[in-house]
Amino acid sequence: MADMGDSGARIGITIVLFCILVIEVGSSFQLQNVKMSQAKEWSEKISMKLNTSSMGESMGFSNFIEVQYNKAESYITFEKNNGVELVKEMATQLEKMLGKKMAALKDLVNAAETAVRDHKWREDMRIGDVQYWDAKNHSQLHDILSYNERFLQSINESVSTVHIPVEIYNGNIDILNGLKWSNDLDQAFMKNYENDPDILWQYFGSQTGFMRTFPGSKWSIKHDDVDLFDVRRRPWYTQGSSSPKDMLILIDTSGSVHGQALSLIKVAVKSILDTLGENDFVNIANFSKSVTFVSCFETFVQANHRNKKDIIIVPPRLKRATKSALVLQGQLYFHSIVYDLGFTAKDMANYESALTFAFDEFDKFDNSSDSGAKCNRMIMLTDGGTDDAEKVFNERNFKRPDEDQVRVFTYAVGQTANPNRGIRWMACANRGKFSEIPAMGAIRARVQGLGMMTTVTLPVYNKTDNADRQANQTILGVMGTDVTTAQMEKYTPVWKLGPNGYSFAINANGYVMFHPKLRVHDDFKDPPNMDFLDIEVENKEKEELRKNMTDGITGDASMVTYVISADNNHTDQERRHYFYRNIKSTSFSLGLSIPSYQKYTMVFTSTPKDIVKSGTPFIEDNKSIVLVAPWKYVKNGSLASNLSDIYSSYKKWEKSGKDDDFWDNEKLLTLHMDLEKTEHMHEFFNQFMLNRTEAIFVATYGGLTRIVPTGSKYKEKIEKDRDTWKASYFKRALDYDGLVFSAPYTLKERTENDTEPIPDIMITKSVTVTAYNYKPAVIGSFVKHEKIVEILGTETDQNCGVDSSIDCYLLDDGAFLISSNREEHFDEVGRFFGKVDPLLMHELYNISVYQRLEDFDYQATCSLNDSTTSSAIRLRIPSINILFELLTVNWWSSIWTWWVSNLSFYSWLNAPVVETANAPEVNKNCIKRQAQYYIPTDFSEIEGVIECINVNCTRNYKAIKLNNSKLKSNLMFVMVDAKCDGCLEEKSGDIDLLQEPKVFEKESEHFCNKQARYRRVTEPCYDYHEKEESDCSGPLSTPVSVAVIVIATIVTVLCTWIR
Repeated sequence: MADMGDSGARIGITIVLFCILVIEVGSSFQLQNVKMSQAKEWSEKISMKLNTSSMGESMGFSNFIEVQYNKAESYITFEKNNGVELVKEMATQLEKMLGKKMAALKDLVNAAETAVRDHKWREDMRIGDVQYWDAKNHSQLHDILSYNERFLQSINESVSTVHIPVEIYNGNIDILNGLKWSNDLDQAFMKNYENDPDILWQYFGSQTGFMRTFPGSKWSIKHDDVDLFDVRRRPWYTQGSSSPKDMLILIDTSGSVHGQALSLIKVAVKSILDTLGENDFVNIANFSKSVTFVSCFETFVQANHRNKKDIIIVPPRLKRATKSALVLQGQLYFHSIVYDLGFTAKDMANYESALTFAFDEFDKFDNSSDSGAKCNRMIMLTDGGTDDAEKVFNERNFKRPDEDQVRVFTYAVGQTANPNRGIRWMACANRGKFSEIPAMGAIRARVQGLGMMTTVTLPVYNKTDNADRQANQTILGVMGTDVTTAQMEKYTPVWKLGPNGYSFAINANGYVMFHPKLRVHDDFKDPPNMDFLDIEVENKEKEELRKNMTDGITGDASMVTYVISADNNHTDQERRHYFYRNIKSTSFSLGLSIPSYQKYTMVFTSTPKDIVKSGTPFIEDNKSIVLVAPWKYVKNGSLASNLSDIYSSYKKWEKSGKDDDFWDNEKLLTLHMDLEKTEHMHEFFNQFMLNRTEAIFVATYGGLTRIVPTGSKYKEKIEKDRDTWKASYFKRALDYDGLVFSAPYTLKERTENDTEPIPDIMITKSVTVTAYNYKPAVIGSFVKHEKIVEILGTETDQNCGVDSSIDCYLLDDGAFLISSNREEHFDEVGRFFGKVDPLLMHELYNISVYQRLEDFDYQATCSLNDSTTSSAIRLRIPSINILFELLTVNWWSSIWTWWVSNLSFYSWLNAPVVETANAPEVNKNCIKRQAQYYIPTDFSEIEGVIECINVNCTRNYKAIKLNNSKLKSNLMFVMVDAKCDGCLEEKSGDIDLLQEPKVFEKESEHFCNKQARYRRVTEPCYDYHEKEESDCSGPLSTPVSVAVIVIATIVTVLCTWIR
């Protein structure tokens, strides 16, 4: 019996061990045991279930809305879009608008020239003899200003206000006489203001430094900063008053240059660079015994915002940090007035070697490049040496034809024991100018004369024929008026282009004038100079498009291109059609981009009076939540904030007799139609989707967003996207032909202390009017994450259940986590998968399950350390009052002038941004590198094995694009064996899984290696005239004949005042 007992015990133990073994084997179920056919079957079932849960049986919600929009309406028709005609019509409207502004400027120029001709110059004029409104004297202006909607600030419509730079004494005789005669401009300003309801700021920038602005307004300064604004340093002024030039700056860094002189040279060089614009080319070299460029640029480069910044960044071979520099991201950047250009003073100066180097570089540039200004060429030379290098000039310059000679401008800087006879002779003998900069306070006044060196026409001339002092001031200044980008873009046929279509314009340099992706930064002193290919995703077709537009060609192109989502997290390959043509009398071209599906436009054949029979659709009810876009549905009204605003406007319209010009008809009638098409949405939800999804919504062309049920928590989620045309989910759904699943984007892993609930998943789909492939709306729903987790388990026989040993994921097309069966990943919904399972994401990327688009954000901003300051910043406050010095060479006022419309983009005139003497801004422009992932269109499924590199472990995986026979989606279904204990998450040597924007560390290297892009030389060049004379340092002495001066005009494009 004892044996039987022992035997029974052994049998019992065996049974227990067997059960334990079975349980253990079950819990360690391996993915290698699952065939791909089985995994595909599960994916099909998951897809069908997700579609049913989010949109109802057989896509019922989608069908319900599409039926409404496909019903024929007597007052609606569809017209085919003709891109060629659309771009032609918009270009014509722009030409008329700009022509009107040019005519206004001509009137102002004539008024100015008449006023100065009639003015009697007074040497005895004193402060108090001339009355003017000081823009910086706020107490003086307080009672005469009132708020104006057109200018979005307080103004005076009857007078102009004057800004005088802080370094200029307002009692100076030139300033007082200029203020006296320019008072007469107010009448011309007011006439333009009354004749053109769209005209904005009008202004006159004087060559003596004051600026008169109409209508009158306060000059605002941030905080308690010192105002160092000078109109002559603004891009619209310097570019408008200078012709293109190739410039080489030679800096004497011999042992004789030291102390304050060396600091002054660095400041002077920066001031020279500030006067250069996008049509100029420049480089900087330093010399003593030998000559070298100070940056990585080995030839002349375009003087755009980026290159001017990088040309003064110290390369590694020259890097020498000082207290006057600002360190960021391991590189040396320069701020304010003191710049360390990376050189030290040593050895003796070899002027012959330096000038030979300069002429060699000009010759190489001319022979090897189609770029360059193709106009003036000049050498800027500092400091005061004794060698005049006459031999070099005899051999390399004097033998050239007059029009090909290189001009030489020289500066003697600081206190020096060396006589300046040599460098004075260089300037005088080479049609240039010699100047002395004895102290820091003189830098802006002396060097700023460089902006007027070359033969560009200033808009306003002194035509006085008498021989007094005033006659010698041939050039009076620049007259301008604003044309904002908003004024240009308002002619865009937005309803024909749709939410994903847009207009844009580029100039002859390929730089964007306006574009929906162009961002405006208030702290830019220079134009941003954003190239078209730096804003759009570059490809060969885009390069050809840019070249054609730069050349002013009329044409069109169709191409497949990457379209980056509004949130910058996704990209799709879509076909876009481009139509473009030149804008007459300007140097820029207009373009329209139209999605391939936007072939038709919905047109209302009746007016609101005939269609809107009652205000009932505009009355809010308790059956749904209604949001409206913040648009102006009433032409002269304010932005709508809710449906009640529309209803109130309707009642006013009804009382006014239903004026046809009251509404913005397209906006109102589209909204009215949308309200009627979606009014029964709540009935569908209550009958078919009550227990399937949390909420459903419709977003429309007319700016309507309707959400069911009422009281839904999702109102707050969608309210930030009230403007449907700007909402990322809306724009993506229009481009994607299927269901788009998305989760709120998160950058970092949630911690145990996070109290936010797991986010719900948004599913969207576009609505189509079948006959025209027209997409008037987007439908959507919200599904709880736990519902999706449940579907993963039930539709895979619990192989993707929460207790499974297999990790299952649903990823979207941008590789963001939508769902997982692992509870530890629930809090990572919306996170980039490279942060969730790095090894698996590496594998999926390396085998091209996911591919990525890498690009650079050239408009990014980066934070600087607030505690980082410059000990020399206080030097920006001028120490003495020195007048702006005109270039004293008579070719400057040559009779060879021309008529040109100089559209200087992003020029800032008025407050709120000014140059100050205080600490640097917290944010600065920088470059960020980023990536968007996508699933190739030909991908279906794949399986493989991941090997752990540090422990003996492998993981099988399967990835399947989640589509079904009825509808595709943007989801990827991924199954993978659980992570191995102790396995390293990162693969050394693999490509970094870049996703979120990162500051680009190799900015200078990137731009030094970047090939110059094609540009077109548009401006005529007159770099020489036989009558020119020069005394090298004195005032102009020979007035120009009035009969042969051609008035030049400048239309300045300003947009930064728009907030």
